[in-house]
Amino acid sequence: MLSIEPICDDLIAFLQARLPAQLDTVVAAMGTRHPVTAPRTSAYYLGEWHRFRPMQLPAVFIVPSRSVLSVRTADEGANIDKWQHQLLLDVLCEGAEEESLTRCCYRYAEAFYATLHDQDITRAGISTRGTQVFVSAVDYGPMIAKPAGGGPFKKDVFLTLNVLHYDRSTPVG
Repeated sequence: MLSIEPICDDLIAFLQARLPAQLDTVVAAMGTRHPVTAPRTSAYYLGEWHRFRPMQLPAVFIVPSRSVLSVRTADEGANIDKWQHQLLLDVLCEGAEEESLTRCCYRYAEAFYATLHDQDITRAGISTRGTQVFVSAVDYGPMIAKPAGGGPFKKDVFLTLNVLHYDRSTPVG
């Protein structure tokens, strides 16, 4: 099975459970002058940021971009699908001042990387599939200027995720 939707759901659940503690670790290591807060559990979205959608920042957007199936022969376990999915994880945050917002983005990148890289995000009790996440790139977006009427600056940090997914050819769950 392709299974991209449950992979995204597993990724969000994994981040919601583990990211807050990792952010605390990063802030403790870097100092509290530029603190960061964990996104609310309701601030994780499957899809792209849209400036007309009201949302509480920081927010996390999961955007699958590509799925590639490795064809396996009978002696390699043909009853198991081996997928490599590429996902873009976008963390959008806001702040009143440019330098502190940039530093916050660096801290989000550090925390998300430490939370996700080389991690098995398969939910407990699932035995018909396995999912391993690797962070292959981190990109820092440009500063989004304050609106004419005031308001905070916005800035993104993007993580490219390579997700290795193994799924038996039988239905899951």
